[in-house]
Amino acid sequence: MAGAVGGRGGGDRRPAGLYDRPVYALGSRTGTYGPQTGRAVYTAESAAALHRHLAGGPRSVAVVGGGLTGVEMAAEIAEGGGGHRVSLITAGSLGQGFLRKGRDHLRTVLTSRGVRVEEGRRVAGADDIEADAVLWAASMAAGTELAGLGGLSLAPSGRIAVDPALRSVSHPEVYAAGDAADARSVVAGPLRMACATALPAGSAVASAIVAEMRGEEPHPLSFGFVILCVSLGRHDGLVQFVRPDDSPRDAVLTGRPAAWVKEQIVRSTVRFLRLAARAPWAVPLIPGIGH
Repeated sequence: MAGAVGGRGGGDRRPAGLYDRPVYALGSRTGTYGPQTGRAVYTAESAAALHRHLAGGPRSVAVVGGGLTGVEMAAEIAEGGGGHRVSLITAGSLGQGFLRKGRDHLRTVLTSRGVRVEEGRRVAGADDIEADAVLWAASMAAGTELAGLGGLSLAPSGRIAVDPALRSVSHPEVYAAGDAADARSVVAGPLRMACATALPAGSAVASAIVAEMRGEEPHPLSFGFVILCVSLGRHDGLVQFVRPDDSPRDAVLTGRPAAWVKEQIVRSTVRFLRLAARAPWAVPLIPGIGH
């Protein structure tokens, strides 16, 4: 896209025939883990390398980040065997976004798996941690380097600035969806980075492009949250029911039923794609996806 995207106000600099409506959906990656002196630091992107490292025998593993990714990683490693000593380090409190019952469940399950939870501890980088392996899950960064090179305007969040229909505010011929887009809806406000928001946004972009092809004005993104969920190993989990604006309701699901729900959500990604291909008319009927 670099060099191919030009502002409409300054003339269209697109090479002829290159595209009509590009969709920017490069997602996100683990954010920076600060200064370090060459020691190995693992992230979700290098999970295979971490798996090989842990196969060498019992290790001490420090997971940095008390968000959903960090919690799931700590629980999986602790439950997976191998005798690893797992700690979870978070600058804030464990389970932010969950009500007290949910937070208590997280802490109880992690403790029962032998995970040592350190809350309220800030670290400048991986070198501040004494462990055989450091797994960094403390932040996410939108994949917008290409957008910057192409001249797309970025929001203060570092994500692509888009209008209510998910078009770039500087290059309206470009759509953005997923973690790279600074999307928001009337009922939910700013959308957090998550698969829960990426799928609806992608579906909305597809509908918007179809509308444009028909000579119609695309509808603004209409989205509301339904649940917040996390797996705690293979046999436990936590589902927090939330309002459309992502604030928690006074209802949670725990244990094996919650683990089953989370597993179905993960599997539903492929199911959704198959359904969209076979029966696109049914997509707006799916809770949390419709727009």
